[in-house]
Amino acid sequence: MTTLEPHERMDAGISVKFQSPHIYESLTVEQNLRVPLQRTNREIETVLTDTLDRISLETQADASASDLSHGEKQRLEIGMAVTLDPKLMLLDEPVAGMSIDETADIAELIRSLHDDGMTFLVVEHDMEFVRKISEQVTVLNQGSILRQGPIGGHREWWRSSSNIFGWERMSLEVTNLNAGYDGTPVIRDISFGVDTGEIVGIVGRNGVGKTTLLKTIMGLLTPESGRVMYDGEDMTEKSADTHAKQSIGYVPQGRDVFPDLSVKENLLIGESIGGDDKTRYEQVYDYFPILAERKGQSAGTMSGGQQQMLAIARALVGSPDLLLVDEPSEGVQPSIVQSITEDLRQINEEFDTTILFVEQNLSVIQGLADRCYAIDHGTIVDEITGEAVSERDQLEEYLVVWLFN
Repeated sequence: MTTLEPHERMDAGISVKFQSPHIYESLTVEQNLRVPLQRTNREIETVLTDTLDRISLETQADASASDLSHGEKQRLEIGMAVTLDPKLMLLDEPVAGMSIDETADIAELIRSLHDDGMTFLVVEHDMEFVRKISEQVTVLNQGSILRQGPIGGHREWWRSSSNIFGWERMSLEVTNLNAGYDGTPVIRDISFGVDTGEIVGIVGRNGVGKTTLLKTIMGLLTPESGRVMYDGEDMTEKSADTHAKQSIGYVPQGRDVFPDLSVKENLLIGESIGGDDKTRYEQVYDYFPILAERKGQSAGTMSGGQQQMLAIARALVGSPDLLLVDEPSEGVQPSIVQSITEDLRQINEEFDTTILFVEQNLSVIQGLADRCYAIDHGTIVDEITGEAVSERDQLEEYLVVWLFN
């Protein structure tokens, strides 16, 4: 292709879309789509209908292109390229300047076109978007290839590349979340975020909404309003099993192991987490050797601490990217609490597993959390970061029930 002119490359099946929208502002949406069709022998009316539907602009066909939002203009230009039925589409930063929702729309459009057989080469620095659409990635630095290969599921690759370039890696984002039971509000207007690889604690006294928050994030409780985003996906109204398939593990308060099943049978249930067949039995048994020794023992006959280890192990077997843990110290003797705290920290460091945990045990919070959000009366009242996590007085303010003023 090296010697071909741009129009000859287009005729050969290559389309390109540059960073800023190149559309005809004075024309309508439909008229813009008709322009490239003049170069083809395709059935114009059929192509127009299909393309308008594909780029989700069918209701704005007669609207002036100048009246479209930035995201809609980007979709229109992609649509103009699609009308040519290219084999390869080149996209230059297609989500630059877009909102989260607009970015999600473009990702969905690209995936849909790819599913129909179209090949894409995308230049982009929004790395969450890249993770969403890409099968392979090439990292350029100072004009040279620094890294090249698949990124799906390769957390060590992703982590090291992110550290080199300072990419933002938001794993979980909760926005204006409200939820409760039978019309009674429990959590109110909760907003916070957790970056990939972080360990974040939700701290507070009994009854302030910590468990309700975790259940809502996991899809066990449908929120009244607000949004839960995970890895770029809107998970707000999706079921708990969908969360599990999206590689989110959950350790409920009170452990909830199956008492009549053996240790091994309980662990088998954890294989449903994640979207592939990858498991971590070997690592789980390394962290919790007591479970390896008692594979055939009924879970109901184990101590509280051993059941907690089993509950955590069950969530880890399926190799989750995000682990939600509700009060890991509850009903567990101090020596085992310390061991569980150390194990969770090591799991985070070894596998880059993001951990969001609920806790009111001061030693667990200080030994585990990179930072914390304090919750009171269903609302986040403080974020505790850096050295403040190790300051007992600041944490106790949100953990101790004061009987006298």
